[in-house]
Amino acid sequence: MKVIVTINTSNVYLAAMGGDGITRHNLGHVEIETCNMDRALKHYMIAVRDGNKKSLDSIKELYSRGYATKDDYTKALRSYQDIWERLRVFRGMMQQLHKRNCKITFN
Repeated sequence: MKVIVTINTSNVYLAAMGGDGITRHNLGHVEIETCNMDRALKHYMIAVRDGNKKSLDSIKELYSRGYATKDDYTKALRSYQDIWERLRVFRGMMQQLHKRNCKITFN
């Protein structure tokens, strides 16, 4: 028995355009299922910039299968490392402010 699943992707695309990294990663999977490897790579690259490790792993898989270049994987790895380094620095700053009993507000 074959089951056919239809997905309304318009809402998914809207969520991805709104900046949801997990949705971008999922769209990469949708593009792979429809053999759009270039578009899948683009979605994964955007998700990596949000710190999504699964997307980095997916780009590595695309590279190992010949659908992405070494340069693509290198850029993704650098983006991933950069976002986590920025997060580490931000957390350190927040800890210093907390130790000084500073009130922290975000606008």
